[in-house]
Amino acid sequence: MVERIDAKNIEPMLKKLIDIAATVEPNLSDRLKEIDRWAGQEKAGFLTSRKFLMAFLAEIIEDAQIWLTLQENEIQSAHEEYNEECQQRLAQEMTPPLAYWYSELFPLWFRSSDRKFSQWKNCLKSGKHSADDATELNLLVEKIQERGGNVLCRKIIDFSMSTDLIVSGRQSNTSLCVQITKMGESEQMREKIKLWEKTLKCWDIKRGLFVSLDPANFPDSIQSASNLILFNSDRMKSEGYKSFSF
Repeated sequence: MVERIDAKNIEPMLKKLIDIAATVEPNLSDRLKEIDRWAGQEKAGFLTSRKFLMAFLAEIIEDAQIWLTLQENEIQSAHEEYNEECQQRLAQEMTPPLAYWYSELFPLWFRSSDRKFSQWKNCLKSGKHSADDATELNLLVEKIQERGGNVLCRKIIDFSMSTDLIVSGRQSNTSLCVQITKMGESEQMREKIKLWEKTLKCWDIKRGLFVSLDPANFPDSIQSASNLILFNSDRMKSEGYKSFSF
């Protein structure tokens, strides 16, 4: 769970992270500068009025803090100055989806050109974004966690990587990227699946699951989807994309 941040603290926290990242990873520093120019310098009242924008800013600040801490730990460990017990504790606390996010997808995002970034930045800042599938996603996350699975949600993977959830099951440390939709069987959905596969390949995401839920069949479709996601997280091959409808 990402901690909330007071809107008045957004800009100073971004500035601090920009300075730290400049000596560790210039690409992250540059991406944070872009975010600061776009939203960090807005007045606190404006930011507070944009719930989803604030949620994204809190996520990016926490992710940058954790990623930079992990890099520092790696450097200390390489010089044998880092406490081995502390390193083991950090590894135990890092779930497979978090490890996948911080080791692969997050650094890939800030080191790459994200062609969707300007589009969803404008959407968040204008206040037009609405999480119309939030209820279904929250129920699905609860079901997966109840059965011992691990789940990660991030605005970046949702908007840029066609992924609502990164999931790992109880029997595998390999993460699965899951896209959820409420669209029924149609030509439009088939086109959406093609675009989804193309996006995952663009981000070098090897394992993906596309799940279409039937709003008229809740909560049964949520239960079935959670079973399907956990099964495929544990059993799906190292590479592949699958789609299912309920």
